Amino acid sequence: MVEVVLGDWGHTTWCRMSDVYLLEDRFKNLPWQGIMCGLDHTGPPTHITTWPEVTRAICRMFLSQHDGWINIIHPLRKGAALVEIHVYTDKPENISFNFKDSLVRMGQVRLIPEVTMNVYPAA
Repeated sequence: MVEVVLGDWGHTTWCRMSDVYLLEDRFKNLPWQGIMCGLDHTGPPTHITTWPEVTRAICRMFLSQHDGWINIIHPLRKGAALVEIHVYTDKPENISFNFKDSLVRMGQVRLIPEVTMNVYPAA
């Protein structure tokens, strides 16, 4: 087990060494919360250009209350990346699930053929 300091959240957590991945040096030079992240092949549930408040609230609530890990799957441009988010369940076995799949099942995002979509966090 290793201790991971989550500077942007202000707390520490413990996880298995096999769950820790190296962050590319270019990302280390950005300020905290300076990496804009997106989920690949996803868009808002309707054809709009900003994420609905309910979707943003669900993401904030869920991700702030559960441990998990982020896998950078593809850098997009300076300071931005496509990611996979895996969230641990509250079960003692530390089972994780793909957050994107859950958002799709809840109807908060829709799958799209394009890798990325220009959608903004708020109006």
